[in-house]
Amino acid sequence: TFVNFDRPADNQLRYTGSTTQPFMVTAGVSISSSAIGSVYVGLGKNASTPSGVFATMGPIVSATGVVMNFSPSGIFSLATNDYISIWVFSSAAATITSTYITVSAMS
Repeated sequence: TFVNFDRPADNQLRYTGSTTQPFMVTAGVSISSSAIGSVYVGLGKNASTPSGVFATMGPIVSATGVVMNFSPSGIFSLATNDYISIWVFSSAAATITSTYITVSAMS
């Protein structure tokens, strides 16, 4: 059960509370890649494109098919309807497969 949060899309956590406040946001992400390259995972506030990403973790050099684990975190000031997105980047032309994603926020 979410308290003052909902999930409007697969990679988003939206704040529905009425008071603007800072939150420590953490994510756990497990992914695999179809090609060798540097992989990054990031969190972004109201980021509908990767250019808005704030907190990143990486690079980890991937090997084809190997599961990699990331746990990016950051402190975000959230107002009503602000949302946090999870983004995955790769330096290679690769298909990234997510095997696990979780995200949480604490004030």
